[in-house]
Amino acid sequence: MSKLYSMRQHDLNRFHKKYRIAASGCWEWHARLNQCGYGVFVVGHSRAYLAHRVVYAHLFGELKPKQCVLHKCDNRRCVNPAHLWVGTQADNVRDMIAKKRHKPRTPQHGEDNPMAKLTAAQVAEIRRRYRPRKITLAMLGEEFGVSQATISMIVNSKRWRRNGAEAGSKRCSPMKPGLKKWSEHDRRTTE
Repeated sequence: MSKLYSMRQHDLNRFHKKYRIAASGCWEWHARLNQCGYGVFVVGHSRAYLAHRVVYAHLFGELKPKQCVLHKCDNRRCVNPAHLWVGTQADNVRDMIAKKRHKPRTPQHGEDNPMAKLTAAQVAEIRRRYRPRKITLAMLGEEFGVSQATISMIVNSKRWRRNGAEAGSKRCSPMKPGLKKWSEHDRRTTE
């Protein structure tokens, strides 16, 4: 049996000192956290384990390799055994989607991107007004509160190129440059 599943009294005492009970009933881990925000606990002189897995395995027995210990409370710091359940990665994904905790897979472009500093109208205005040696990239950047590099990428269509609402913009073609799009006439003559 692994050290993970046979904690000694010393390990249990250390474990119980590392969480605090919140009003929600969660036992919130207040010791070391990993980069994802889960509690980390070292059993004996062994390696570090996820704290919620340690407590679950100690109380309910060994976990199979592909089993995940999931949180009913959606609190990554929680180590309350009553808030934990065992499932698979597929169960975890279904739970995440059901609770609307997932990020959309479709990238967010233009104004739909929460990090956007400009609106589509401002981008159209930048492209309309830019004139080398008269209205410079630096001048536009200062006026619109973005860097000269950002303005350069906008006027050269390296940023905001998916936005069709811009004045005078051309939508990107999925074809490679130099390839001619087949017309209905071309299809009929080659058949």
